[in-house]
Amino acid sequence: MSLRINTNRLDSACASGLAFAMCLVPGTSIAAEGGLNLSSVAFAAVPVPQGSAVALAYHVTSNWFWLANQTVGLVLPILLLVSGFGARVYDAVSRVLRGHVFPSVVVFTLVYFALDQTLRLPIGYFWQLAYSRATEIPPSPPISWAVNELLGNVTTAVGLALGVAVLYWLLAKSPKRAWLWLASTTVALLFTALLVEPYTQRYQTIGATPLESHIVELAERAGVNREHIAIETCAPVDSCPPGRVIGLGPTRLMLLNGSLMQQNPEAWTLQTVAHESKHFAKDDNRSALLVLAALAFAASWLMQWAGSALAAHCGDRFGFTKIGDPRSLPLMAMLLCLIYLLLLPPTNAFRQYVELEADRFAIELTQANVVQGEMLSHYAAGKGRVPEYSTFFALFRATHPSDAERIRLSNTYRPWVTGEPLRYSSDFKSPLAGK
Repeated sequence: MSLRINTNRLDSACASGLAFAMCLVPGTSIAAEGGLNLSSVAFAAVPVPQGSAVALAYHVTSNWFWLANQTVGLVLPILLLVSGFGARVYDAVSRVLRGHVFPSVVVFTLVYFALDQTLRLPIGYFWQLAYSRATEIPPSPPISWAVNELLGNVTTAVGLALGVAVLYWLLAKSPKRAWLWLASTTVALLFTALLVEPYTQRYQTIGATPLESHIVELAERAGVNREHIAIETCAPVDSCPPGRVIGLGPTRLMLLNGSLMQQNPEAWTLQTVAHESKHFAKDDNRSALLVLAALAFAASWLMQWAGSALAAHCGDRFGFTKIGDPRSLPLMAMLLCLIYLLLLPPTNAFRQYVELEADRFAIELTQANVVQGEMLSHYAAGKGRVPEYSTFFALFRATHPSDAERIRLSNTYRPWVTGEPLRYSSDFKSPLAGK
C-alpha cells in the first residue's frame, strides 16, 4: 500500500533478502512444464526469531526519541502562546513587511518552522546514532548530516508556508466554512497525488524471463494484468520495499524491487506478488483515501472549533481573539499536533489490518504458508528489527503488523485443511496448478 502516514525515516530498518536455495524451502516448487505450483505439500510451523538485545534496546530508545519529537511539537507552540511571544514575532514581521498579510504569514510560518526544526535537530542526530548502533550502519558525519537535513526541509518549508497563507486567506473569506474548504482542498490534493504517482516513477515493464512469466501467471489469477506490473531498480537495495502498489483506480501499478528479485528465492518474490495483488485487486489505496478524507474533514472541523473557543477565552494572554488572526499560528500548530496524536492509533490499526489481510490473501492465493513464514522470518531477523512490538509502538508508530503476528498467521491460517471457505476465493480466477 503506497499511501501512508509517514513516521521518522530512521524507523525503517528493513534488511534486504539473501539468496536462499529453492530446495531448502519446504513445500514449494515450480513445475518443469512452466506451470505455477506454490502449494504447500508439507507443513511445519516457522519459529518466530528472537530480537537481539541491541535491537530490543533500540526499540525502546526509538520510542523515547519519537516522544521527544512530539513533545517539541506540543511544547513549542504552548510556550509561544502563553508568553505572547508568538504574537509579538508576527507583529515584528508585519511591521517589516508594512502590514501586507500574505507575505507576513509566509515569513512568520517560515520563522516558526525554522525554530521547530532547530529544536528537533539534536533529537534527530542522536536518533540516527542510536539507529546506526542497532543496525551497524555507519552514521553520517554531524555537519553533513545537518546540512542534508536542512536542505531536505527547504521544499517542505516553502510548501507549508504557502499552505498556511492559503488557510488564513480562507479564514478571512469564509470564517465559518474555512474548515470545509481546507479539508476539501487537502482531499483533492491527496486524490491527485495518488492518481498521478505512477507517472512520476522510473520503472521498466515486466519482461518474459521464466521468473517474470511466473509473476504474471500468479498475478493474473488475482486479476492483475501484465500491463499493470513493472520492475523498479532500487539502489541501495533496501531503498524501496520488496513490492508496492501505487496509483488509484485505472492508474494502479504494481512495482517490484528488481534488486531483491535478483537476490531472493523465486518463491519469496512470488509470495510478495501475491501479497501486493491484494492491494491491487481491492484497490486499497482507494480505501486509504476514503479513510484519510474522513479524517481530514473531522480534523479540520475540530481544529477550527477548538481553536475558535480557545482564542475567545484566552485571547488576552495569547495576543489574539479570533482563529483567523495570523497570530494564531502556534495555536493551530498545537491543535494539529494533538489531533494527529489522537488519530494515530485508529489510523495505524486500520493500516495494520489492511496489511495482515494482504498476507491472508497471499496465503489463500498460493497456499504456501511455509514460504511466507520463511520469508517473514528472514526479514524479522534483520539487524535493528524486533519481531514483537511493544503496545506503545503498535498504537502510535507501526503502520504494519509485527513480523511475529504475520508469521503466526502463516503458521495457523490453513482453512483448506479443515474445509473452511476461503475469504478471498471469489477474487481468484483459477485454481492452483496441480490442484
